[in-house]
Amino acid sequence: MFLHEMRSETDLTNKAVRFLLDQSYSFYSDHKVGSLAGDVNGFSKSYSNVADIISMTISQVIINFIFSVIVIAVLSPILLLPAILVTIGVLSLVYRSLNLRAPFRNERKLRRSKLSGLTADILGNSVLVKMFAAEEFEAKKIQHDHEKISQLFTKENAIIERETRYRFSLLYSFQALTLLLGIIVFHNGAVSIAALIFMVTYFGRLSDSLFTLGPAIKQIEQTFIDASPMIEIMSEPTEVIDAPNANELNVKKVKSALIALAFLTRPTHMQVYSRI
Repeated sequence: MFLHEMRSETDLTNKAVRFLLDQSYSFYSDHKVGSLAGDVNGFSKSYSNVADIISMTISQVIINFIFSVIVIAVLSPILLLPAILVTIGVLSLVYRSLNLRAPFRNERKLRRSKLSGLTADILGNSVLVKMFAAEEFEAKKIQHDHEKISQLFTKENAIIERETRYRFSLLYSFQALTLLLGIIVFHNGAVSIAALIFMVTYFGRLSDSLFTLGPAIKQIEQTFIDASPMIEIMSEPTEVIDAPNANELNVKKVKSALIALAFLTRPTHMQVYSRI
């Protein structure tokens, strides 16, 4: 499993880097290199993160859930209905939470990507920043962006906390209801005391599985957020492509003047500060 994840991460990194290397000069004028590096890293690790969550968490949740439902259905089919209803309720709460958080999640994703590029750009040109005494200016820009991201996270986290409280209330109500129904069934002689204890135990496992489902989905969601900037970039059409049946370029001599011209026309922070 580990070797498969490493190979997948290598393949995704190569695919992203090859795509970026095929882009035109104007593409790099519109995108910060530091941001692109962070996007490649998030994209390459996305498969491994999702695979780990599914194999270590989601799979266990599904197995516990299915096994618990089978046991409950065999021991007392009448108690299967509350289990189905609470499952639908929990999934509805998780789905509603995802939709409510979508606007804050998407904006936070964009701001984080831009902040990563800005930070790399500033640190990579620290000499120029010092030359123009712009340390305080650049630091305030980063602080301002961090505060905006923090505000978005606070709003998103408020929705998560509210959904968690609803989920707690629903699951506790479910446990109380199933315990009451179990006592009624036992009082009527439909099940033995051993079967009742067995059912209560598996109702607890069922509740634990449903409660674990929300955080696991949130982890997968965060992984998709980290991978989405690179996916969006790779979805854009390439501006410069080779003509069909084009002859292979065979360069025998490169003049130093062309190299110097390419270096001098490269956009830098110096050009930015010179316009201030």
